[in-house]
Amino acid sequence: MLPDERALLYLAIIATYAVVRCQTARSSETGVECGAARFRIRYAFGFTGTRRLLLLLMMIGFFSAPWQSLMPIFAGETFSGDSRTFGILIGAVGMGL
Repeated sequence: MLPDERALLYLAIIATYAVVRCQTARSSETGVECGAARFRIRYAFGFTGTRRLLLLLMMIGFFSAPWQSLMPIFAGETFSGDSRTFGILIGAVGMGL
């Protein structure tokens, strides 16, 4: 694909965005949506099984999120490794080790 063709495709996308018109939400609808969201959360936590499952998923997400951002530091400083060590550690997590 030539650069000129790519530029034409970008212009077509920009023209499409320019044509699209979005309707703004009314303030009364926003209040209804917030009330519906509160109702859904109350409904989900209203049953013992779903409440326990949602709390378990929140705990897993809260305590397992830091490993993703700390794994490169762990690979470099603890194991004095490089990108291959990082790949092995990520692969071990993917395999469940």
